[in-house]
Amino acid sequence: MKRRFEMLTGALALVLLAAGLTPGVSTAQTASLCTAATSCFVFTPAYVAGPKSFDFYLDGKLVAGNVGLSNSSAVIPTAPGTHWLQLPPAGSAPSAAKIAVSFTFETGKTYDLVLRTGSNGPELRAFAIDATAPAAGLNRSRIVNVWTGSGSLDVELGDPGDKTGGGADASFANVGEADVSDYVEAGIFSKHAAVSIFTAGGADLKATPQLRLCPADSICSYVLIGPAGTSKTVQYSLAVFPV
Repeated sequence: MKRRFEMLTGALALVLLAAGLTPGVSTAQTASLCTAATSCFVFTPAYVAGPKSFDFYLDGKLVAGNVGLSNSSAVIPTAPGTHWLQLPPAGSAPSAAKIAVSFTFETGKTYDLVLRTGSNGPELRAFAIDATAPAAGLNRSRIVNVWTGSGSLDVELGDPGDKTGGGADASFANVGEADVSDYVEAGIFSKHAAVSIFTAGGADLKATPQLRLCPADSICSYVLIGPAGTSKTVQYSLAVFPV
């Protein structure tokens, strides 16, 4: 299984918090700005100990705002190169950001930027998105497992939790913690079915949260976050990159 990720590092021991919907610009519009000469990213906060939502400043400019746990930003285009990121709680000035870091965006690449709880606090991982378009009317989906303490997982999308293999719209095996699966191309997932999460290699059912549908003609990342606080409900986000 081929996986690729990077860890962002900066002057602070904490790595990142972030983002929200780009004001006044739709996901489809921003995705069309991602070309071989630009860079793009989608941000997903999955840090359960942080503020409820964050603003995202890129070189001092607000590019996304007020995204919280279990949500993802729109696609955000940027010029390639090294940029300064500031991530204050939503509604705060960039100077209020306790977490700031520089990151180099490579030309022609698109990233899932996912905040997780690392061993030393919040940690942002950059998972490169393979922007290869699916066949017409289909989608390409993958699992990003940032659930702290989960270990490796098997995941089925659109299956009601029995792990039979026959009922799932897409299946992913042995997705490591802080790692990402390969993509699976599929049709529109079954409505009202679940994201079934199992211990890797076994039938130990860990959770079946409601499945959110990946749109046709899109590339999606199902970001597994885990439970927040004392809740036993496993949270996840659906990050969408339309093509």
